[in-house]
Amino acid sequence: MRQKVLILPYFVDDSDVRVICVKNKKHNEWTFISGGKDTHETIFETFKRELKEETLGILDLDRIDSSLNLDISYQEFISTFIDRSERKKWDIKKEDTYSTKYHIFAFNCAPLGVIENFKKDFRQRSKTFQGSVIENKDMDVFTLQELQTKKTWYFIREVILKNFKIIDTLKRIGCIFT
Repeated sequence: MRQKVLILPYFVDDSDVRVICVKNKKHNEWTFISGGKDTHETIFETFKRELKEETLGILDLDRIDSSLNLDISYQEFISTFIDRSERKKWDIKKEDTYSTKYHIFAFNCAPLGVIENFKKDFRQRSKTFQGSVIENKDMDVFTLQELQTKKTWYFIREVILKNFKIIDTLKRIGCIFT
């Protein structure tokens, strides 16, 4: 079974929870920070690697002061959803059942700094990475309701944001206030 992480660093702003999202360079769509587990990694190592890679090192847990004591929430679920591009990539027939275990990590990143600085740093770093392989071209924060109005990755839009079980999970781990 394939394993992937979904990472939701968030801020609480006027009682709204705003999640840091990245804009995928190839598809020009907003998405949560995410990625697949390499065979040699633990899930926590995948979480740290993807967070660092997809934010161009701005959110690097290995460089964060341990005295900040980030409270990282964790939940997992299994999905049998596969979008068209994944079917082609993995040569999966429409009738095949293929499961992916998703590991959701959420944490309040307010102790790490101001989101406006994150966005500015990301945009500056993405300019210096020209020619290098980077997956994302922008970073911003949205409430989950705002994210529904954006051009988002199909999986986020159709599976995550419309799935009441997953939304309940996000509420339990503190990413959404009830």
